[in-house]
Amino acid sequence: PMDTFYFPFDTQTCSIDFGFWISNSDELDIVNASNSEKTIGRLLPHYEWDVSDFSIVHTVVDEMSSETTSIVKTYDKLSYVFTLERKHKFYFVTLIAPLITLMLLTLGLALIPVGL
Repeated sequence: PMDTFYFPFDTQTCSIDFGFWISNSDELDIVNASNSEKTIGRLLPHYEWDVSDFSIVHTVVDEMSSETTSIVKTYDKLSYVFTLERKHKFYFVTLIAPLITLMLLTLGLALIPVGL
């Protein structure tokens, strides 16, 4: 779930998991073909978010037998984990500054005499 309590000064962590649940690790092995520094350089810039951290995690998931406590199969999983920081200046210019301007104009209208 997305935590927006500190919006627009929030930070989000997202992960994308890749794995093959049909083939086990004896049949198919998932490996990381590149390091994180090369991959983060390929990401396109976004107007709303900055990527502050990026990591690639390789894990092995074990499938346990329901009758015994032995491992039946092992599966590989590759996770791409992104930490994103919202660009708060974008929201200040497009949301907060216009709202403050409208508020000040509305309060200014209350000071105008009625007889004019």
